[in-house]
Amino acid sequence: MQFESDDALTLVALGILAFVIANISYEALGHGLAALASGAKPALLTTCYFEAVGSTSRWIPAGVVFVFFVAVLGPGIRFSAHQ
Repeated sequence: MQFESDDALTLVALGILAFVIANISYEALGHGLAALASGAKPALLTTCYFEAVGSTSRWIPAGVVFVFFVAVLGPGIRFSAHQ
């Protein structure tokens, strides 16, 4: 037996989980790894802001680029692993 309210709660939970994963990927992995690669040291990481000491502004777009690659390549990696 399937209840509509269970489906709605599941979708809400999956949406929240997707937001958390995307946000962590964007800030910590995208900006953070790019800052480390440029020789900067992480100083502050929140859910919506990343700051590094000794860095330049060249790595700022890295968060967007990383999330783009996760969005584009992620499903392909998942599907190729199941075949």
